[in-house]
Amino acid sequence: MFGDVAKKDDAKRLVDTAIETWGRVDIIVNNASSNWTGNILEMDPDIWDTQIGSKLSGSFYLMHYALPYMKERHFGRIINTASDAILGLTGYAAYGAANGGITIFTKAAAADLKDTSITVNAYTPLARTRSWYNARTNYRLKGIPVDVVEANAPEAMKRTAEGMVPFLAYLASEKGADITGRLFHLAADGELGLWNEYAITKTIKQADGFWTMDELDARLNSELLS
Repeated sequence: MFGDVAKKDDAKRLVDTAIETWGRVDIIVNNASSNWTGNILEMDPDIWDTQIGSKLSGSFYLMHYALPYMKERHFGRIINTASDAILGLTGYAAYGAANGGITIFTKAAAADLKDTSITVNAYTPLARTRSWYNARTNYRLKGIPVDVVEANAPEAMKRTAEGMVPFLAYLASEKGADITGRLFHLAADGELGLWNEYAITKTIKQADGFWTMDELDARLNSELLS
C-alpha cells in the first residue's frame, strides 16, 4: 500500500490494509519523516507543514486508527522515531520542533494508555541512514567537502542501522510490556541510552509575588541564568 501518512485518509487506508491482510495490528513503528535543513529566516511555510505533517501528524493518525484494534486484542507496541534535533540544533528548527513534539506526544500517549496492554516509547537513532545522506548532500551543496563532514561525524553514523534492530524488537515483544513513556538513545555502534526527564533545575522567588523589571534585571542573570 502506497500513501502519505501525513494525510489522515491514507493513514487509515494503511491500517485498513494491514487488517484486511493479516487481521490484526500488533506493532507500529512511526518512522516517516521529512528532513529539511536551513535557517528559519529562509523557511517556506510549506516546508514547515511537510515537516510537522510527516513526523508528528503522521504518527498520531496511524496510532488513532490502529489503537482500537490493539485495545481489542489487549496488545500493542508503538515505537516513535525522534531525533537529537530536539536539542535545538542550528538549521533544524522545523525538524527539531516535529521531533520535540514526538517526545511529548509519546509521554502523554503512554500515560493515556497506562491501564491497557499497549506501550508507547520513542527513540533517537544514530546511524548511516538515508537521512544522513540527505544531510551530507545539503552540506556539500553549501560548499562543505564530503570528507570534512565524514571526519566530523559520530562513529555510529559511519555504520548502517542493522545493529539497532534487536532493541526495537525487544521493545515490540512481550518482554517490553513494562517499558512505556520512555525516550531512548539508540546508536548503530552498540550504544544504548536513556534521555532524562524535563525538570526545573533552579528557581528564584520574589517575596511579594510580583516582579518588577528592576528586580529581574538585578537577579535574573546572576541567580537564575548563571
